[in-house]
Amino acid sequence: MKLGKREKVLAVIAAVVMVTATARFLLSGSDGSIGDLRKQYREKTEELDGLKKSDRERQYALKQLKEWEQRSLPTNAKLAKSLYQNWLRDLTVRAAFDKPTVDPGKGRTHGKIYSAFTYTIRARADLRQLTRFLFDFYSAGHLHQIRWLSIKPREGSEKLDLVFTIEALSLPSADQQRQLSETPGDRLKLDELSAYQDAIVRRRLEGERFAPSGGLFAAYYPQPPKTVVSRPDPPAPKEPEEPEFDHSRFAKLTGNVAKDGRWEAWLTVQTTGKQWRLCEGNTFEIGTLRGKVTRVLPHALEFEADGRRLSVAAGKVLRDAVEVP
Repeated sequence: MKLGKREKVLAVIAAVVMVTATARFLLSGSDGSIGDLRKQYREKTEELDGLKKSDRERQYALKQLKEWEQRSLPTNAKLAKSLYQNWLRDLTVRAAFDKPTVDPGKGRTHGKIYSAFTYTIRARADLRQLTRFLFDFYSAGHLHQIRWLSIKPREGSEKLDLVFTIEALSLPSADQQRQLSETPGDRLKLDELSAYQDAIVRRRLEGERFAPSGGLFAAYYPQPPKTVVSRPDPPAPKEPEEPEFDHSRFAKLTGNVAKDGRWEAWLTVQTTGKQWRLCEGNTFEIGTLRGKVTRVLPHALEFEADGRRLSVAAGKVLRDAVEVP
């Protein structure tokens, strides 16, 4: 049925009225439809950002776990304990330690996550031999660390009494099952042992005195006998007080863990073995450092100390923290 001119005009007017009414309904503040859509848009955008962040953190965790699996001791606890103990003995032999002993300690298991093995090494060595041992230790990529090192000079000798406490880990998903990992370590800045020995030990002797060579320490040499002159002994000088040992120089951020929707930073004081688990707002006092946590990130910890805001990355010690603008 064809519409007449009048009917066409009425149809156009009706369509305009309907469109106008619908637009007023959607744009009116009484119903809040546009406001609801904006709110839903914001919520979905935030949800998407959260999913992207979680995916990045998951990818980082998987990458780190893969690296640990390559460096882990074998999964068989008895075999891993024996292989690593033999490896430590080989290190003491290569370093030419005097009468070294490598004693395994009591291991511990953290559920099905990892098994930890501890060892104590006692030996005598000079500074160059100690440098050789540490170079070989950190050149290996095993999942291990030196938890404690005691160095005590021996009077009248260039030898040092050494005591190490070493810990190594085995993961249930380790790549190696019958042997230790051959993955090299990545913790040394210099590639040559001689570079470290030259930087640490000053050994050049001219006549009866040491000649500067840039090293940090002078190797011990017996002094020539002195001519004794009978004179009254001068008053003994007052010995200076020893500075306080700062444990914060050995407090390392070993990792951050998401727990109940919050990030938790794990700090390990390597000199005492104490572990701190810190969340935003927590305060801590380690050695001479007193601070308050302002933010915990997936790979860093931010805190306030001495009126400054500082940030330390995972794997670094607190004293390596850098100031945050």
